[in-house]
Amino acid sequence: MRRVLSAAARCASSAPSNATMSGPAGEIYRLKASVATPACAATSPQAAIIITGFRNYGIILADNGDSGGLIGTPDARWNDADLECLTSLTLGDFEPVNVSSLMETNDSGATNH
Repeated sequence: MRRVLSAAARCASSAPSNATMSGPAGEIYRLKASVATPACAATSPQAAIIITGFRNYGIILADNGDSGGLIGTPDARWNDADLECLTSLTLGDFEPVNVSSLMETNDSGATNH
């Protein structure tokens, strides 16, 4: 029997006491509108695109460990120096997105869209 869990159905681990944010793995967080855009976005088109994505689409919480850092896949097409400013963002700059209205049922993982 194959079993599939819907996103944000289980915690990845026990959140340590020093975790800056904890929640179920797979939960979606969006950059808060009140968070100032990092200055580097004015000079780095790559950083500006990523910040826009954080605001419009959000991030998926992969683990509720203690580091709370943003990670990505290394790629020679990205300029790491330009993206360094994104490390100034903390998980506290993001807020959970309520997607419960999209769920068919709590346990199915199916959506009504």
